[in-house]
Amino acid sequence: MLVTTICSDQTPEGYCKDIFQRLAARKLFKRIFTKRIGDFKRPVIRQRISEEFNKYRKDIEKAIGLNISIEPCLVIANKFTIQSVREQSRNSEGSILVLQGNTPNIFEEESLLFRSINEAEKDEFLEVYAPIVFKDDKDKKIRLREYSEQIEVLIENVINDSGEEGNNESI
Repeated sequence: MLVTTICSDQTPEGYCKDIFQRLAARKLFKRIFTKRIGDFKRPVIRQRISEEFNKYRKDIEKAIGLNISIEPCLVIANKFTIQSVREQSRNSEGSILVLQGNTPNIFEEESLLFRSINEAEKDEFLEVYAPIVFKDDKDKKIRLREYSEQIEVLIENVINDSGEEGNNESI
């Protein structure tokens, strides 16, 4: 009922209506950029994305939107962390017991491979989503390669230009 009301002709045009119409038509946002933060070349860029991403998010989204001719408010930049398997397993319901001879032991203590995993290890990623439509798989492959190169440069430029301050004004 809510979606029908929002998408009706009586509802004024706007971002909310556009997003609901996209959802109803299955015209979903596409991931147009993904990069492990540790793979950015310059240490200062890695550090600022990792520690201060929210300071730069709006400027990054705006720069990308303007560069690829998409309304900047429809570009989503997202940083996320994947914890180590060891850290993730700690949040499970309980330890897994394995038999060592006739004695039950905790899996984490018995598995050499599992013990070797560094708990502190984590991977951080930066992804960008936008309402892009590809003609076919060939077009998708070409444009994603182009976007990847452009977006990496844009991210570095935004962070360099913003320096310590960052500019998170609304668009």
